[in-house]
Amino acid sequence: MTRQARRCTARRSSDGQPCEAYAMSGAAVCHAHGGRAPQTRRRAAERLAEQKARTALSQYSPDAVIIDNPIAELLEAAGEFKALKNFLADRVAEMRADDWRRADAEGSENLRAYERALDRTARVLVELAKLKLEERLVRLTEQQGAMLAVAIQKILDALDLTAEQRARVPEIVPGVLLAIGGGER
Repeated sequence: MTRQARRCTARRSSDGQPCEAYAMSGAAVCHAHGGRAPQTRRRAAERLAEQKARTALSQYSPDAVIIDNPIAELLEAAGEFKALKNFLADRVAEMRADDWRRADAEGSENLRAYERALDRTARVLVELAKLKLEERLVRLTEQQGAMLAVAIQKILDALDLTAEQRARVPEIVPGVLLAIGGGER
């Protein structure tokens, strides 16, 4: 491991003064005061992996918590879980063969983080499947479409259109709806 700017927090046994050596990266102590111990190296690797993940994720700012459509929000959250799982899978794939053999390597923590993310993603997806959110979202969209169709029909009836104008409605309405929805025809 490389050294960090942080100094060792231990005290020298010879005179009781603070140790002036650099602490191991991710650890609070230097190699002479326990930094080489397997548990210290493992915990340091975990801290470094967590810091790396926090740094990578810090570029994302959370949106305001306004939930207009909770079903869509839950589906988006599931997508974020999946994106995190894929991000960690890429980190695991980048591991070198010697990282796999060393129990204290940062890669081992990446592997454990990936396994946890995979497990959590699977659990969230199972829970989402139990809620049948996709079916509910389809039903909601169908209901909104039916309400819109009724509203359009009532508007057309109120306008007292000629037979020629009524005949053009099925040609015009789909194009207008597509344009409003962003799928310009």
